[in-house]
Amino acid sequence: VTGSAVDHRGHCYVSVVDPASNGFTFEEARGACEAAGMTLASIRAPDQESFIETNLLRSAATAKYWIGAAKEPGTAWTWIDGLRFFWEDWETDQGAEETAACGALSHDSSHALDGWTSEDCQSTQPGFICLKDTELAVPEATGLFKLLVTTADGRTAAPDEPPLWSTVRPPCSIPVPLLDALRG
Repeated sequence: VTGSAVDHRGHCYVSVVDPASNGFTFEEARGACEAAGMTLASIRAPDQESFIETNLLRSAATAKYWIGAAKEPGTAWTWIDGLRFFWEDWETDQGAEETAACGALSHDSSHALDGWTSEDCQSTQPGFICLKDTELAVPEATGLFKLLVTTADGRTAAPDEPPLWSTVRPPCSIPVPLLDALRG
């Protein structure tokens, strides 16, 4: 099992590939991500997909990787983390089925423009991509930047406590529970 992790704009992406196995079903991939406190990745915009392909899969083999897109018969595609689709990148003749299906990112190492495919959820793919949203990190307030809040009566004041978003997030890495789940 091999994996890599990258951080992009407050999202930690982890790819997992096991070329020696028969691959993973959608539910196996989903369970492995969830055991690590993550979810199968929702790809919310073209820059996220481009970043994943360029930084996470750049040296990966040509293959399909489960992502968090799923649909029930007769319904629209949704992300399993609850987000609606605002952008789609289906390959030609993909994504329009009326049957239940799960989504995969089709990665072709010979070119940079990949897309999504609709797959039978019970089929196996050699890899998957997990996602965890991380806290937004900003520098602590300094003399150059002072955080003010507006009170109910319209006055500005310094907050009593530092904001939650001023905490520094841990580096993006492959969670140990994810590796343990795959080894076991």
